[in-house]
Amino acid sequence: QVQGAEQQPLECSVSIGTHGQLQVAPAEQGSPKGTGPKCIPLPLPVVPGDRVTHWHATEGRLRAIDANVVLIANTRNAIESMVYDVRPYTDAAEAANHSLYQHLTSTERDTLRAALDKAELWLYEDGEEADLPAVQAQLADMEGLYEKIVGPHEQRLRREQLAQDLQVIRRGTQEGIDGLRQWLAGPDGAALPVGDLDQAVQFLDGVQAKITQARTEVTDGDLAEARKLQDQVSEYAGTLHYKKVVTQSKEEAQENGEPLALDGPAGPALPLPAGESNGSASPPPVVTDFAAHYTNLCQQRKIKCNSGVVKMLQNTAPTSIDLLHNFVGPKGALAVVDTVRVMPSVTELNLSGNSLDNEDIKSIVHNLEAHPNLTSIDLSDNPISVIAGQMLIKFVTSNTRLKCMNLEGTLLMKTQKESIGKLLEGR
Repeated sequence: QVQGAEQQPLECSVSIGTHGQLQVAPAEQGSPKGTGPKCIPLPLPVVPGDRVTHWHATEGRLRAIDANVVLIANTRNAIESMVYDVRPYTDAAEAANHSLYQHLTSTERDTLRAALDKAELWLYEDGEEADLPAVQAQLADMEGLYEKIVGPHEQRLRREQLAQDLQVIRRGTQEGIDGLRQWLAGPDGAALPVGDLDQAVQFLDGVQAKITQARTEVTDGDLAEARKLQDQVSEYAGTLHYKKVVTQSKEEAQENGEPLALDGPAGPALPLPAGESNGSASPPPVVTDFAAHYTNLCQQRKIKCNSGVVKMLQNTAPTSIDLLHNFVGPKGALAVVDTVRVMPSVTELNLSGNSLDNEDIKSIVHNLEAHPNLTSIDLSDNPISVIAGQMLIKFVTSNTRLKCMNLEGTLLMKTQKESIGKLLEGR
């Protein structure tokens, strides 16, 4: 009800009072007293406090019901997913895709199959109306049976995989040790100061002793330690090469009577015999004739140059190097990678189908980790596996310029491919 000359609707502000009544006030606060339109309060019934408490309690009960429904749905989904994921372990048609099938006995497969069938039937019959405790009990029974039957086999396969990975890493480390010992025994090693040579022998002896230690059960920590030793051998080799170059440069300067001038900071110090190294990789040399650089690398490594690669490298600033239709093999591919290392214009590198193994990936990662413009690398259809996957995850993590990596047709774990995909997503 509005009091005014012509009973016209007025613009008012409305609020709720402390006791639940409706308060209406005129929006025009500047009118002289008694001349402007007036609004009168329109009182509402006061809501009793116990009624408000009842409403709050009702809302709380409804929220609890909703939460219970969500928990039941999630638990049912977990049962359904378990049925779907475990059933291939019992199916002969899926044996090629699931190694656990071969490790389970026929009795264990029959027991699992019966339990999965029973759980699936329960989901769509009694389970349709089951409450939360019943659904959770069903899931707990299935998880318990899985741990009892499949768990021991999974643990054994995990131990075997760790042992295999350790052997692969140790073999790579041993190859590095053997190569470095051969290098030390040749003219390059003879160019080193006697003290550095003796220290290198002690270092290699120490690493040799560690990688030959027997392991009754391999752990993730053992793998991490083995990778660390492998990296230390590689870093040590680079340090010795640097020492040799510096020593020879000094000798040549002294013979010519010229002062020795080395650009950049001092070279890395030799690591301690324990294997610790504080050195860093030297920057790539400046190269203008990429085809000649590649040809020289092939000659040094006693491998045949690929004419298709030479033609690609004759371009003064190529942006793409594609070996998909130029099979060069692992040694040839590494020569190409060493060339790409000094080619800042390259943004795409295709090494698909060149029989690269895990050790080749280590060399590729080492040579390309500091490349300034590489955004895409194709490693598909190469027999690289878990060890390579771990190195590539580190490579993608540190090299934020990389946007695309093709790993189709490799032996990496599905989870490793997914991890790399997530790292590259959005770049």
